[in-house]
Amino acid sequence: MKNNIYINNIMENKYDTTCPLFKLKILGNTSVICKHIGYYDTNEKLEDGILEIEGNKQIVKFKTFGKYDLLLKGHICHIPGSYLLKNKKLPIYYITIMYCSQFVVGHLYSVFLYFNIDEETCLTLKTPKNYVNKRMTGNFTIELITDDIKNDDEYIFDKKKKEIENNVMNKYLEQFNKCEKNEEREELMNNINKEIDNVFLQCKKMFEPIVIQDESMTRNKIIGKMKHILTNDEFNSMIRILLNKREEDRIKEYNMEMEHDIPTNTVNIMDLNDDEKINKHVESLIFEDD
Repeated sequence: MKNNIYINNIMENKYDTTCPLFKLKILGNTSVICKHIGYYDTNEKLEDGILEIEGNKQIVKFKTFGKYDLLLKGHICHIPGSYLLKNKKLPIYYITIMYCSQFVVGHLYSVFLYFNIDEETCLTLKTPKNYVNKRMTGNFTIELITDDIKNDDEYIFDKKKKEIENNVMNKYLEQFNKCEKNEEREELMNNINKEIDNVFLQCKKMFEPIVIQDESMTRNKIIGKMKHILTNDEFNSMIRILLNKREEDRIKEYNMEMEHDIPTNTVNIMDLNDDEKINKHVESLIFEDD
């Protein structure tokens, strides 16, 4: 009873820098229980829990992509009380797709598992203490999101649309050149535009919520479904596009130049041990552009 009163007081902001933490435990294919797991100082960074996504590993290698290794890192979401009170869509797990090389590490995408509280349950959540050990009903969704939703999504869709347009146009180029009448060309262009729109729509659907309706909701099965999104044929293209953006952002941030002169071979003058060798080397430097 004391614990519930304390939680209630904190969630009503009677303690300025302390907030209770919760996590959702899956009970079945339509329900979760909301568990209180402790408190955290809002002046400090909130740390999520460890989600083992392969055996007992939180981090596993996904694939090699160009000069980068792509890694997957699993997390169990710790939900602040303030977030819990304001949202009907609550995170349970997420898997982050990271890229790394010898000197660079960063994030690309995350795959989230959400629980969406239904209206019937919402009507019973009238006070903060109603959430503690509350069995909630609703549905589960999996969603692919970028780190910077506004800027990353706009960039990805812009680049992807141009890429699709080029691919489809190249596919029909020979057929287009064989068209003798304007009517034939117009009809073909209409078909080309429809195909571009359909392919682009399929790409955008990758970022739409996927509702899970399985009878079995074991952790391993859920993780398998979250990782399955990353096997989509178009996902490699999405990775390449966002990696390019990350590189462009680094160049702007650190004022790096995209192009560099190719280094030329040099000779240490101390390695030339007689006058004849020195004279030949100096001559080659003087006349190298002739």
